[in-house]
Amino acid sequence: MFRILNEQHNAQFIENDKMILLTFDDNYVDQTINLIMSILAYNPECVFICLCPELTKENTDKLLQTDGGIKILTLIIDSTIDTKNWPITTIFRVFAPWILDNTISDILYMDSDFVCTGDISELLHFVPRYIAMCPEINASVKQNMLDYFFSVHPLSLYCNAGVVKFNCDSIRSDYTLQQVLDAFWESLQYTHYLDQDFLNIFFGEKIDIINNFLYNFQAYELLGSPMYEKVIKSCALIHFTIGKPWNYKTPRTLIKLYYKHTKYDAMKKRMKTVMHKNLIYIILRSPKKTIESLCKAIAKGCI
Repeated sequence: MFRILNEQHNAQFIENDKMILLTFDDNYVDQTINLIMSILAYNPECVFICLCPELTKENTDKLLQTDGGIKILTLIIDSTIDTKNWPITTIFRVFAPWILDNTISDILYMDSDFVCTGDISELLHFVPRYIAMCPEINASVKQNMLDYFFSVHPLSLYCNAGVVKFNCDSIRSDYTLQQVLDAFWESLQYTHYLDQDFLNIFFGEKIDIINNFLYNFQAYELLGSPMYEKVIKSCALIHFTIGKPWNYKTPRTLIKLYYKHTKYDAMKKRMKTVMHKNLIYIILRSPKKTIESLCKAIAKGCI
């Protein structure tokens, strides 16, 4: 099903017990480098395995020149397989236990739309029965999706797959690749979030639970809730799910939060542009409200 076209790594890459799996394409290289740099700021021993479709030479070079150990596996998927237009990077994650070397017994996966703000060693060393994920934040913006999912699949919990800890040994031991393939293609007609839904359906009650406020703080879903200010100061991984901070229409609070934890210079430059565009967007969308806010700020001596 998968074929490794190319394998490259930098001099710093040496397999250890603090490996992190990332899957992305050319569109998310800068965000991924920023994530890597933020993780290394608090967890300097981590090394990274990247499962990618073919990247441009420029992006490949940028990745391999990033501080920290990095290995890139360039993959292609069998052309006869109908992926229903789903991004192949999401499919790489599901089949990672069979794509990765058998020497890798367990690994932590992370989406590229995260930033790290603290120590994640506890998560790196945790070994689940099969997989571990964080419960989904039950926000109103996702309620229709969750209602539909539970109407089709009678599970007690639905988890977000932005962070997944894989016990590769256990998965390979108890499930064949063909079993997972068959179940995966069958599930396509029922899925809203392809790989996330599948992992919930396939592993169900066998999923071990990770603290979502600590290791998968979903900023958009919690914005405006009493939990936001309380938890944001102590979480180690912030997840920018629906509101992508590099989109100027995203709430300004989230754009500023991402910028605060941006380590990669190219991403920092990009985020400054986004912040300027966002300010113009706010002014044009609500000119009267913006003028009133500016007047209040001037009156208080804030400007």
